[in-house]
Amino acid sequence: MALTGIPLLVLAGLVAAGVAAATVVGWPRFGRLRIPVRVVGVLLTQAMVLLTVGLTVNRSEQFYTSWHDLPAQDTAGGRHGASPPGRLDQWVRQHDDHPTTQPFAFPWRPAGWADWHLAGPPTVAVPADYLHHPGWRYPAVLVLSSAGDGWGDAAEIEAALSAEAAAGPAVLILAHTTPAASVPGLAMTLPDELSRDLRVTGHGWALVSSAQQEPLARQMVLAAQGHYPALAVVPISAGRGYTPVAPPRLPVGVTVTVLGTPASTATGGPAAARRVGSMVPSGATADALRAALLWAFRQLPSPLAEPAPLVRHLRTPHGRPRPTPVPSPAPTGPTVGIVTTSA
Repeated sequence: MALTGIPLLVLAGLVAAGVAAATVVGWPRFGRLRIPVRVVGVLLTQAMVLLTVGLTVNRSEQFYTSWHDLPAQDTAGGRHGASPPGRLDQWVRQHDDHPTTQPFAFPWRPAGWADWHLAGPPTVAVPADYLHHPGWRYPAVLVLSSAGDGWGDAAEIEAALSAEAAAGPAVLILAHTTPAASVPGLAMTLPDELSRDLRVTGHGWALVSSAQQEPLARQMVLAAQGHYPALAVVPISAGRGYTPVAPPRLPVGVTVTVLGTPASTATGGPAAARRVGSMVPSGATADALRAALLWAFRQLPSPLAEPAPLVRHLRTPHGRPRPTPVPSPAPTGPTVGIVTTSA
């Protein structure tokens, strides 16, 4: 059940209403135990109401878009919100022949990936500086394609390298779908599993799909609201002869672009508002894919660095700690290097 989903919000509201109703019904009962029962009923009602309000606010403001975004305490260091290495970081370090110089791609087989009903295991490519910044969490781009699109992993990775060099680093996931592809599996389970295996952010991903996969991509945006705020669609004919699908109403703020047409942002109404200056150039299929990936990479936030402590304590001669402010480093962005080959 998604943290920002309607089912969880409805469940919390129903439980709050049920606890309140039970408190009212049991108010005059239970004899000598009525005072403790009343106190427990009132406290539970307040707690459930606060939980429902918190879930509503979180759904609106998207503070935490998945369960993995919730603050966790590092029991060893006592710090909150630390970025521990992914489970596959050591494996990547052992198998990457060109660390910090070239992106590294590999077939990814998490537990249960067969339930997603893909044509094969997804291919994941980490950026060239992934191992160089062990405290960073990277945004991600998920590419959906099928056998009829004429795309291959080599072409997709080559296009992604060009986009990364121009727009910044991100983790790339290539998924070749089938007609039986699981929407919940791709929309929610895949990001959850990847956030355990690699250091990726829990929200703010971008989707790139062929025109044939656009209905699936839109269903994924609806299933995991707040997780995919950007969607790029690549017509097989590169902008000519594209027939838009009858789209469901997307969440507010989701930006959709089709190559050769202006991008539009969902506003909550049946029509989307135009974004001036968002025209994506059309061309051959390979060029169209490269342009779509470039647009998607530019919609992503920068990698999230682990926050440094603002105050450290120095031991004085009298044995009492003295707080000393640590100067904030000058803001720097991730270094983007031009990559011409892929692993």
